[in-house]
Parts: sequence; structure tokens; C-alpha cells
Amino acid sequence: MNLNSILIGSEDPKRLTEYYTKLFGKPAYEAGDFSGWQIGSGWMTVGPHDQVKGKNTHPGRVIWNIEADRAGDQSDYRNRTRWGSGIGRTSRLSRNPRR
Repeated sequence: MNLNSILIGSEDPKRLTEYYTKLFGKPAYEAGDFSGWQIGSGWMTVGPHDQVKGKNTHPGRVIWNIEADRAGDQSDYRNRTRWGSGIGRTSRLSRNPRR
């Protein structure tokens, strides 16, 4: 098995795209309101969803880990951790936007 992709639906995909761009850099995929980043062999994509409205009442419900061989240079590490990604050997996006 291989995890192919995660799609995060939002009523404000532009806001999420801005947030994840600060973490992962410029999206590798952009089409309309959809933006995506390749992480390993899988993709994390943000896009509109008409059934997602308002603030997430359970923002910690989904926690996903990204494993990396190394954190990169210290400036990259500080920049990413400032945004809440906790990039490191095993990373956790724990402070994500609530939409």
C-alpha cells in the first residue's frame, strides 16, 4: 500500500494555501482553487468544499506526521517551526488553521 494523497477541504482554500505555503514553499500543483504539495511520494492538496463551513470545532482531530531524513539548515528549521510544523526527524503539524 501507499498513501497517495490527502485533500483538505475548506470554505476558504486561499487562506489554507497561504498557510501551507509558509510551511512547504510554493505549491507544486495549482489549478483554480486547488493547490498541492508533493511530500515524499504522496500529495497534500487544499481545495474548496461546499459542505465545510465555519470554524473547526475539533482542530486536533486529525494529526499527521511527516518523516524527514534531516531538518535542513537551522534557518529553515526555525522558519518552519515558527509556523507550527515542528519539522524534524518526525514532524507533526499541530497548530493548523481551524478551517
